[in-house]
Amino acid sequence: MVRMRNWMVGAILAVVAATCLFASVSAVVAQPQPMAEDTFTPLNRGYDFMAAGQYDLAKKEFETVIKTDRYNPYANNNLAAIAERENQPQVALGYLKTAMEKVAQYPYRVAKQVCFTGGLCTAVKPEKDAAGKTGESIAAVIGDNIKKLSEKAKK
Repeated sequence: MVRMRNWMVGAILAVVAATCLFASVSAVVAQPQPMAEDTFTPLNRGYDFMAAGQYDLAKKEFETVIKTDRYNPYANNNLAAIAERENQPQVALGYLKTAMEKVAQYPYRVAKQVCFTGGLCTAVKPEKDAAGKTGESIAAVIGDNIKKLSEKAKK
């Protein structure tokens, strides 16, 4: 009887320990990570190209970002704006949906943005510092772009 009780107490402690370990690892994994320089640099170049109206060059920079950071909301949002500008609304919507999938992992605020007249907000540039508190959330920009694109599709 004592052996059984000791075994049960040991099993319960093991389950509790495993649960605590899982919870702490999950919390660490779910926390936003700083954007790597090999992601941030092409985002900035792409922003500069878009602001200058050089959309083909911007597109290449943003595609470079999503090769290594598939869910990057800045690159996906900007690619969506380019696709919408090229009259590819379904492609644009796909980029925006991808951008929203893991947007919570990107704590960067919007430093600058340019919006096409009557179109999506593009040339969205993140703050360099993840803790930056200026600017709008990228999730808000993407949500607004999804709304604009959906309304446009209804017409």
